[in-house]
Amino acid sequence: MANTLSFSVPILLTALLCMTVTCFNEDQSVLLQFKAHITSNPLNVWPYNWSSATSVCHWTGISCGINGRVTALNLPNMNLYGTILPSLGKLSLLSVLNMSGNSFHGLLPSELANLQRLELMDLSHNELSGGIPPWFGSLTKLQDLSLYDNNFTGSISPYLFNMINLETMDFSHNFLQGSLPHEIGNLPKLKILRLRYNKLSNPIPAAIYNEVYQEILGT
Repeated sequence: MANTLSFSVPILLTALLCMTVTCFNEDQSVLLQFKAHITSNPLNVWPYNWSSATSVCHWTGISCGINGRVTALNLPNMNLYGTILPSLGKLSLLSVLNMSGNSFHGLLPSELANLQRLELMDLSHNELSGGIPPWFGSLTKLQDLSLYDNNFTGSISPYLFNMINLETMDFSHNFLQGSLPHEIGNLPKLKILRLRYNKLSNPIPAAIYNEVYQEILGT
């Protein structure tokens, strides 16, 4: 039995290492694909050390965990122009996604719902459009969500308020319409709610009116 155990442990460790290396390489591949779809870099500030010749953990804007997997993608205020690729949803250990202050356009891909470890998403000051996807509600570890100053339209889905750890929600300066769902009262940790400069119509539910810092409706 002892010989069997001593033989199986190295095999298990090798298998885990191979899995980690595979995921590490996939993270690098996903980010290189993302880079290839950046169509404009007018400020010439793209981090040029993003190369297959360099470890992804040494790239500008990237942070990794102890296992070498990507845990943070920070590329704010670079005025990059492009789309947010579905493949970013493969960065399964990502906890921070900050691409604010750029010119990303188009819809948010549903594959981002796979980022189940995400704690912060800041996509403010871009040109994203369409409705705010209800799949945000599946990101139950998310604490800070900023979609400020984009071109989002339509109503706010009640499914968004399944983000039970959410502390900050900023949807201001968009084109949102309709009523604010009463399910917003299901966010026990919500501290900051910003919805100004939309076209929302209804009063704020009494359950949260006095409990959060608000910049609610505006004009």
